[in-house]
Amino acid sequence: MRRAVWMMAAGTVLLTACGGPRTVAPMPLVPDPDTLRQIDIYAAVIRELVTTDDNTFGAETDVPAVFVVDHPEGDAGNPDGGEPAAGEPFSDDVRRGLQERLADLPLRFVADADAVTVPVEDGGGVEDDGVVVTLGPIPEGGSKVEVGASLYAGPLAGTWLTYVVEAEGGEWKVTGTTGPVAIS
Repeated sequence: MRRAVWMMAAGTVLLTACGGPRTVAPMPLVPDPDTLRQIDIYAAVIRELVTTDDNTFGAETDVPAVFVVDHPEGDAGNPDGGEPAAGEPFSDDVRRGLQERLADLPLRFVADADAVTVPVEDGGGVEDDGVVVTLGPIPEGGSKVEVGASLYAGPLAGTWLTYVVEAEGGEWKVTGTTGPVAIS
């Protein structure tokens, strides 16, 4: 009997020690290299478009809201529109990575620019006095890519262009534009 009680006590101690909650912090998830590349390139494009003279407001603009369309659109840099050829929505890792890299910008993701665009008959513009950023797809591979992008703040306040983005010293940077640039 004594032996059975001792075995039960030992079993209880082992189960409690092994099965209890662990206090070890989970290992942070690191996105795969393709996801990191996408984050780096899009962060460079968004920063260039919103914080430099490439937009219609100038470099010192304090934009209260930056609405980013949550998927690439094939015609992002084309002011004439056309077929948007929408890509797959950005992954949670890409969204989270962009918010971390661009923490100084009031970034919000939207499924469609129309969701935050104020109709012209109601005064035009974007909700919360913000801007809408639309990004084109990123070509696979290579250390130099061309990415279409646009910024829209209202009927007479928009920019459409294609950026040249290059990897320099382990960092992606916008080095210029290619093709037409349109400003309204």
